[in-house]
Amino acid sequence: MELRGRERVLLDNVRWMKDEINQLRRNAVEQISDEIIKENSKLKSEVAALRL
Repeated sequence: MELRGRERVLLDNVRWMKDEINQLRRNAVEQISDEIIKENSKLKSEVAALRL
């Protein structure tokens, strides 16, 4: 019975870690996406200024 309890705790920990990894991945994607959008906007402004 003791072993089953440990297995359950380990399984719960693995599930929690997987959830954390997925959340970190989503956060990284959002941050990178935001940076790309900002950089793209900046570049568009610079191109527009060069065309004047």
